[in-house]
Amino acid sequence: MNNWERLGIAPADPPNLAELLSEATGIGVAESLRNEIEIKDALLAECIRIALYSASVEGMASVFHRRLRSWVSRKLKSVLPELFLPESSDYRDTIEKLEFLGDLIELADGYLMPGHPRCVQAGPGSYLLVSGHPTRAFQTLSSKITITRFGRRIENSSDEELAHLGIGLQQIDSYLEIPDAKTPQEVVSHILSTSHQQVPVSSTWEVYRDKQGGYEFYWTTYDVRRTGLGMVVDHEGMKLSLLREPIGQNYWYYWLQVVSGSDKWFHRVASKDWKWVCLALDRLSGRPREAIIVVSESGSAFRLLIGFSPFKALFRWLLAVGRFIGRKSGREEWELPVSGLEQTRKLLESSGVSVRLVEGGVV
Repeated sequence: MNNWERLGIAPADPPNLAELLSEATGIGVAESLRNEIEIKDALLAECIRIALYSASVEGMASVFHRRLRSWVSRKLKSVLPELFLPESSDYRDTIEKLEFLGDLIELADGYLMPGHPRCVQAGPGSYLLVSGHPTRAFQTLSSKITITRFGRRIENSSDEELAHLGIGLQQIDSYLEIPDAKTPQEVVSHILSTSHQQVPVSSTWEVYRDKQGGYEFYWTTYDVRRTGLGMVVDHEGMKLSLLREPIGQNYWYYWLQVVSGSDKWFHRVASKDWKWVCLALDRLSGRPREAIIVVSESGSAFRLLIGFSPFKALFRWLLAVGRFIGRKSGREEWELPVSGLEQTRKLLESSGVSVRLVEGGVV
């Protein structure tokens, strides 16, 4: 008996990856995944969940990362050998995305464990399934589960049904780790309410410049004698700038600089929140970033075009719910189910992004 037969799966020669994934999950994937790359990623993600779950059933609360990779490799190497070449980063990238989405938990010393099953409401009757358990563990919901590239979504369900099945609910703000402050003004006010300090600024520091009409968040060398080089926002009689201090290669501390008259002081900004602060400053400066929502003619999906690199909460939402289409002309393009439209708009507007809605577009 080969590795796939132990899972009740008999791959064809050459294997049909879509059928293989459907057999592994018990879910049809023909419509939800549109190309081989998405199917490969979904198959790898599902095998990682199966391996973690198998270990937990055998009494192991966690699995050493090399043992997990070995298990997954034995199952997939015969059909997707390219995923396990020394130069391939596919396996590690998928582990990182599953950890980011909450399906698995990375522990100290290289151990991993499955994330506790829960659902997060993504829209009316729509939920994200966040769990390290394989899809077949949720057979009673199989007709309602949609497989996405790295995650899973439950449609046409309810809080009552999920509670009856013993699946807990997590609030969307908690799952996305959205700051308590919900508007650009609140973001800045919250930071200003934290303790401040005097910090010696050196020539290695950089200051946020503003969007400059492009996709990235642009920075320039800070010069205390030429404050006009960076973005300076007037806020309640104070002048605000966002600075970053290098602490290693591609690692930074972020500081909100406040100038009031002849006084100057600094507030620390958490590394996970710096993009949120940039967007808040863009809005307060009168030059907000823009997002375009294009609703399909069928009304079943919409495309999101954003002219900036997503902040953490937005990226987790897009990765969990949507499909990345590509990047061109300074914009990222994502496709999402229409059930997630209101949450997407709320998330963008709360960060200070200007949202433009286009009805009847082609998706």
